[in-house]
Amino acid sequence: MFKIPESILEFLNTFSFRGNTKLRPAGAVVEYTQEMVDEYKKCKNDPVYFIKKYIYVVHPDKGIVKFDLYKYQEKMIKAYHKNKRVIFLTSRQQGKCLSINTKVRLKQKSTQEIFECTLGELYAWKKTFEGDSLRELQ
Repeated sequence: MFKIPESILEFLNTFSFRGNTKLRPAGAVVEYTQEMVDEYKKCKNDPVYFIKKYIYVVHPDKGIVKFDLYKYQEKMIKAYHKNKRVIFLTSRQQGKCLSINTKVRLKQKSTQEIFECTLGELYAWKKTFEGDSLRELQ
């Protein structure tokens, strides 16, 4: 296996991150133009614009393509962006993702005690008690 000499690695890392010239190295100083600042603000204030312009996914047939949002996904993203607390009643296959390891917090009304568990633990607990104990935590 060919090993890149340390001197070349150091040279590459001064202008890139781990040799990838599309990524800046740590501590790189960037002077922003007014156009870059305006684009940053636009992305900050409109996550749908940011996703449509800068996010790419790997399509099994087409390769790397821009992320194409459905209208309901745009509405969901806008609702998340504008509101502090949002609840959606959707099916599992609606283009959102939560891992079974996602942590959630539950508060018991009577004691004000806060429980922290994963979605997987919550699901198993709910199945075990058929939801009766879960209602107390709402």
